[in-house]
Amino acid sequence: MKKAWIFNRLVQYSFLMLLFLCSQPVTVLSEPQDAPCPKTCNTPAENKAESHDAISFSLYMDNDTFAGSRDDGDYTGGLALAFSGKNAAQSWFCIRALLSLLDFSLNFAGSATKQSQGHGCELGLALFTPSDIKVSTPIVDDRPYASLLYLSNTQQVLSADASYSWLASLSIGILGLDAAGNFQNAIHKAIDANEAKGWEHQISAGGEPTMQYSLTLQQYHHTAISYLQISTAAGINIGYISDAVIGINMRMGNIQSAPYNFNVYTNSYGNKSKLSLLKNHVFNEFYFLAGANIKARAYNVFLQGQFKSSTIRYSHDEVEPIILEIWAGTGLEFNTGIEVSYIIRYQSSEVKVGLANRKLFYGELMIGYHF
Repeated sequence: MKKAWIFNRLVQYSFLMLLFLCSQPVTVLSEPQDAPCPKTCNTPAENKAESHDAISFSLYMDNDTFAGSRDDGDYTGGLALAFSGKNAAQSWFCIRALLSLLDFSLNFAGSATKQSQGHGCELGLALFTPSDIKVSTPIVDDRPYASLLYLSNTQQVLSADASYSWLASLSIGILGLDAAGNFQNAIHKAIDANEAKGWEHQISAGGEPTMQYSLTLQQYHHTAISYLQISTAAGINIGYISDAVIGINMRMGNIQSAPYNFNVYTNSYGNKSKLSLLKNHVFNEFYFLAGANIKARAYNVFLQGQFKSSTIRYSHDEVEPIILEIWAGTGLEFNTGIEVSYIIRYQSSEVKVGLANRKLFYGELMIGYHF
């Protein structure tokens, strides 16, 4: 456990040092600004385009230790590799064809002329464990082991006046793979952490396909303060997580990009590529961010299971119908294209009963590069 604690502190201190270096005076890269930036935007708008060809790659790492916790449970870890740009719209493995079918049927962006659109593709893994991972027998009143290996595609469409945008996302994946537990234990072995011994009891053990479709409307609000951006959102998720969500997000600091380039509150288990799909330029930026979501939850496969039998699963009556999520963090970006953000997230309990009735804390680290 000592190595795990040291590893956590090294990550946190390295990030703080990076923030200090980037907080020193910088020269902002001048960019041509030929698109309108109306009432909803406090910063220079980016060049108008039908489809954004800029390419970016991002690595997302979620872990409870990133939030300072020495426990290992609940949403214990997540890893995702995402890229956005023209290739994300054209690559066959990005399942955009399936997403387009759903988007066409809902006609989610047909009510307004489009200013521009962006696409993102993501491959990731999400892991969930009970609070005590050292025992191999099921802990019947705690959270079950669960895992998801997924591939997702996201499309963002910006309105003609840049006052709002739609985000649509489709994720397909496999629950219950043995490889998920093997991956976690390989990491734990490398950092001298406890072995997770109960993966044979995970939700849908042995593997089961699953999917989720998400649709979110985001509104960008004008403020009288040039260094402050505020946006709100309302959305619905249908699939392995089914809920309705409303949220608010703000960021404050040296902000040079438009508000539609930062969609942090739409992040969820199994979908990280929504952060920046419409970015064509890079800037020197340093800002703080904070926000909150309220979720009306109808179904959670990681607690309730799916069609396949699972050792531990909670009924609908045992799962909380209303969930609060709060986050705060900081982000920075260089005009060389490098981008880093660090966010701590709090979530109210998802379960009403037993040991599983507890709050969640975890940290989210993102490192990206825009070409």
